[in-house]
Amino acid sequence: KEPLLGHTLQAFESSSFIDTITIVASEENLGEIQYLIDKKQLSKVAALVKGGENRQDSAYEGIKAVKAEPSDIVLIHNGANPFIDNNLIGRVIMAANDAGAAAAGFKAADTIKEADEKGFVIKTHSRLGLWHMQTPQAARFDLMTQAMVHAYNEQYYGTDDMELIEKLGAKVKIVECSRENFKITNPIDLENARLILSADRIGFGQDSHKFESSPKK
Repeated sequence: KEPLLGHTLQAFESSSFIDTITIVASEENLGEIQYLIDKKQLSKVAALVKGGENRQDSAYEGIKAVKAEPSDIVLIHNGANPFIDNNLIGRVIMAANDAGAAAAGFKAADTIKEADEKGFVIKTHSRLGLWHMQTPQAARFDLMTQAMVHAYNEQYYGTDDMELIEKLGAKVKIVECSRENFKITNPIDLENARLILSADRIGFGQDSHKFESSPKK
């Protein structure tokens, strides 16, 4: 068995759309991840860098480590989203190339209610037009860098990286993905994952490392 992150990285290593991979991880995990890189012979890994205090800080550290041209497309993906495939990677890249920024997501299927601090319903929202955002999320390198720097200077933290681009007034294209492209964060997610992948093919850890990767030109 291999760690969850190894399965995620292999998808990008094997992708025809990806040139390089930059892995961002907590300091205590750097050694273990370097071992994984060597064991799997991940030739596209260009850098392994220490992350920041939270997810957005880690993404920013990754962007600063990426060597790319302004018009190159950079992807940010969560290591705990292991069911990524080459088709989705390509569709997100092409959408970002056309629109400037794009992200994977699937349509909301449940009723969404807004409640007050005591738990009483304030409003029921229509599901129409609502999406559950996932990764990968992608943008032109210059746009992603500008968004990260602007957020850092404003000390603004978004719920995902595309929100930082939205703050600049730029548009983000949503690319519909399968519901199998979900983030594994709790035991229920692990059970769902085991229905997709047999337990003897992959070990399910709690990795949530992010990486940035720039596609082939």
